[in-house]
Amino acid sequence: MTEHGMRCLRSSFHRGKNTHGNQRAMNRVGILPSMAISVVMVTALALPSVVTAEGEAASLGFSPSIITADAGDTIALEVTLDCSEETRGTQFSLQFDASRLRCDSFAAGDYYSSWASANGASVFPVGFPPTIDNSNGTVSNVAFALFGGTGGPTGSGVLATCEFTAIGEGEATVSFLTYDVLNTSAPPQEIPASTAVVTVGVTGSLPADQLVLHLKTGWNMVSIPLLPGDPSPSSVFPGADAVYAWNPVDNSYSIPLSIRPEKGYWVAYSQDTTITPTGMPVTEWTDSLMTQGWHMVGSAHGTTEDFTDPQDVANGSVEGFAYWWNPTTRSYVFRTTIEPGKGYWAAVARDCTLSMGFL
Repeated sequence: MTEHGMRCLRSSFHRGKNTHGNQRAMNRVGILPSMAISVVMVTALALPSVVTAEGEAASLGFSPSIITADAGDTIALEVTLDCSEETRGTQFSLQFDASRLRCDSFAAGDYYSSWASANGASVFPVGFPPTIDNSNGTVSNVAFALFGGTGGPTGSGVLATCEFTAIGEGEATVSFLTYDVLNTSAPPQEIPASTAVVTVGVTGSLPADQLVLHLKTGWNMVSIPLLPGDPSPSSVFPGADAVYAWNPVDNSYSIPLSIRPEKGYWVAYSQDTTITPTGMPVTEWTDSLMTQGWHMVGSAHGTTEDFTDPQDVANGSVEGFAYWWNPTTRSYVFRTTIEPGKGYWAAVARDCTLSMGFL
């Protein structure tokens, strides 16, 4: 890695959360593996660099990201913000499938209000409550702004909770139209439409053995918490330009022979793509991590795993955080939870086993 790359990596650890934990991981296991592949390259695609010069960008998301419901069920959906810079405000709009979902209410979260209470500031929900249009399937004019105090909150938290009622059969989506995040050290950051997508299965349209992944143009860091009938990469990721796994023993990438739930993978597509792999759900697993360093790990089906205290033996072998590649902002995002369908970099200090889904 170049000296410039090292400087960017060091600065990113200072900007990120849990600075001491991140630095400790660097000291124990080294920097994140380089994304360069010397054997096989994909036309017009390059694996993401470890850290971009601009650092991590703010990103909005949903929790949970996949919901199965029956007609008439109430669905509570949290809108979350993850920002590595101090932020003074956020505004966004949502769109949803009005033929299958009805938006009933929208309540402010505590992302800004908790910080304001602790720092002598106030938060003003601009135009709140927002405008809910169930005819056109939109929620608009959602905005929060801080007044008073110095700085602003960082990290991840809940901006708002939106309640829907499932009213029609089929697959529905909830996505961001646009959003702006105002940082203290930068102008508002505008992210294009469909920054994040939530797929809602209504009346059993999303079976328990099916996973829906919305993959972006370029590289995606994913996992498949299923045992598919055909685990070959070409079957699990149809139409993909490339699929790679990380070998921590010799610190190199290779094309996997089969897709396993406990592993994370790099998957490249030349255009935005939605895939729906099927198979037997894997709700828990244990994997042997027999090499010190960075490992690409997978996820468990149907649950978001708390990773602040990983299920490792011996205890303390795996650092209590991970990194996920955000394909929209094309930068790494610090994470303390493991979500189904995503792949992550995890730092391993010694030979151990890692389990998911047993809590």
